[in-house]
Amino acid sequence: MSAASRLNIQSIPTLRQFMSNAKSLALYRKALRITQPLSPVDREEVRIQIRNEFELCRNAREANHIAFLQSSGKRRIEQLETQISMQR
Repeated sequence: MSAASRLNIQSIPTLRQFMSNAKSLALYRKALRITQPLSPVDREEVRIQIRNEFELCRNAREANHIAFLQSSGKRRIEQLETQISMQR
């Protein structure tokens, strides 16, 4: 059995899906980095909320829906960043 026949071709993401996944992961990481200035208790609470938000959207498959989630996520991260900077 060749390596190609062992792979499930449908499980290999397209370039567009790969780039979309990378963008989502970058948003997630940015959101977590933004929480650094918070106190440990607040940081953990906000990080749990961020993770839950991303987990809720994890199974989105339609490109338009994913693009919408990414753009709204970006706005929410910017709002979070503004709120945290105002607390300093």
